[in-house]
Amino acid sequence: MTDNLISTFEEFERLLKSVWQKYHRYVVPDICGLSPVQLFLLKYVHDRKVCRPSEIAMEFGVTLGAVTGLIDRLLKLDLVYRERTEEDRRLVLIRLTTRGMDTVKDFDLQRRQKFTEIAQNLDDEDLARLLPLMKKMCLSLNNLKH
Repeated sequence: MTDNLISTFEEFERLLKSVWQKYHRYVVPDICGLSPVQLFLLKYVHDRKVCRPSEIAMEFGVTLGAVTGLIDRLLKLDLVYRERTEEDRRLVLIRLTTRGMDTVKDFDLQRRQKFTEIAQNLDDEDLARLLPLMKKMCLSLNNLKH
């Protein structure tokens, strides 16, 4: 690997970390004192209507114990509820409460407003190149063995 390539990827790592941190500080609103992880978990459940804790753990790359703790906190805030199926009482399903759905709607609205503000600093050409390049990077990483 050439020094130039290593230097490029080191700079890429620094920029990616910086963008991610600034993005979260700016785009993720302070709603009900919820953390970004809690908000994105609510969004995940909202988009799927119902899901199992194991699906959440896989999506967020955390343990089932961590998901249980997150769900417990969201239960106390009346944002989600647990439900067991009649067919298999061991199977736990997570759904949003009405308050949880309203929270996700507020979250989405505020994020869209912030996305618009960010996009004002990018021209159409920048936006046209951004997603294909990110998708190409993601595909490259997916194809590599861990």
